[in-house]
Amino acid sequence: MDTVERKTLIKSSFNNIADEYDGDALRFFHLGGRFLVEKLALTGGENVLDLATGTGAVAIEAAKQLPKGRVEAVDFSIAMLSKARKKAELRKLNNIEFKCRDIEVLDYDSRFDVVSMGFAIFFMPDMIKTVTRMAQWAKPGGKLALCSFSNGSFSPLIDFFQNELRAWGISGLEPTWKCLQEEALYKRLFKAAGLNSPMVFQQDISYHLKDENQWWEIIWGSGLRGLVNQLPANDLQEFKKQHLAKVRRYVIDENRPLNVGVLLGLTQV
Repeated sequence: MDTVERKTLIKSSFNNIADEYDGDALRFFHLGGRFLVEKLALTGGENVLDLATGTGAVAIEAAKQLPKGRVEAVDFSIAMLSKARKKAELRKLNNIEFKCRDIEVLDYDSRFDVVSMGFAIFFMPDMIKTVTRMAQWAKPGGKLALCSFSNGSFSPLIDFFQNELRAWGISGLEPTWKCLQEEALYKRLFKAAGLNSPMVFQQDISYHLKDENQWWEIIWGSGLRGLVNQLPANDLQEFKKQHLAKVRRYVIDENRPLNVGVLLGLTQV
């Protein structure tokens, strides 16, 4: 798959999952966004650029803390941006501007106090190039922040999922976020982009799912949907039945939480 095909697939995937993206089962996106903004320690007048904003988890949280500042929120998924705009309108936030743009062709001068990206850097075909460009859009002394999932997130449910899909002949199962799941990987990325070594923060945001169906909501409302959609319709239903029977034992019978950790890299440009 070439770069254009991959980008088209990612865009289509996020347009398809937009309606499910803010579901309660997927609240790790919003908890992670809140954690990122908390660590930014905004003072109220900053100019923030939030990239791959999705449905606005970081952008909206930041805008709430900027009575004299503004947020420019960028994403290439029209459906995700539509959800983000509606959420901002409900909260009467008029200090966010949403733009449908491809990050790889953006061109800004160094005018932002903060440049952020939540749970998306691992989708970039060249992470070093992306981080380098992000730093160029920040003012001297400005902040650059990225977050990903930490090592062990979604295990063992994601392991059940991978193993069972593999048995059905589906490949390409390694989650993209695993390329940035440890502190050392963050430091290596920032160094390669010519930046100061970041402060790396970790936060456990694990929580209990109500039942096994909430795990399917996570699959269906995230990039994991693209994997199960490789199965024919009849096989998909059988896979879901078998997979959720195993998940039920873990979530209900053993009463274990969904393991989710946020890993945040923050540096001054």
